Amino acid sequence: MFDFVFLDVVLPNIDGFEIAQHINEISPETGIIFVTNMASEIHMGYKYNAKDYITKPVTRQQIGQLMDRLLAERSKKTVPQTYTIKLKQGEGKMRLNIADVLYFESAHKYVVANTLHDKYIFRSTLADVQADMQGKGFVRIHKSFLVNKKHVWRCFGSMVKLHNGKELVVSRKYRSDVNGYFNISDMG
Repeated sequence: MFDFVFLDVVLPNIDGFEIAQHINEISPETGIIFVTNMASEIHMGYKYNAKDYITKPVTRQQIGQLMDRLLAERSKKTVPQTYTIKLKQGEGKMRLNIADVLYFESAHKYVVANTLHDKYIFRSTLADVQADMQGKGFVRIHKSFLVNKKHVWRCFGSMVKLHNGKELVVSRKYRSDVNGYFNISDMG
């Protein structure tokens, strides 16, 4: 997934607006910046939630100024969401940055939060964690796994592979939901 995509309006075989439609379906949070030499096309971009337009010829200064503005806007909006857990065996409470959580894993009467940097064990059920993560970009792939879609590199239908190389099994019970969530067809 990308934060921003610079997309030319006129491309061979397909126009940039069709590609923008696909990007919006797969990754609605990705910001699209259209590049064009036709000012008459600018109004079309708003249909596809364009963040901005750049007219050709494009200069480094234009891109730099635009990126400074877009990144400043994004940093104002992106207050890290946290999830408070009570650590195992009275070790206190901790706030996890949700964006750093790769996946949650069920472990008997506990849940393991596997993050970018460490693992944290806390008493809960995966169903309760799933309810808490509703609308925060997590998908249940197995009775034992709740995965942060932001960290999924590839979904193979029966398995997901994370950016760090970790592979997790997708159970049959959740396969159609997972395939729909990652927009792939079920190959059996």
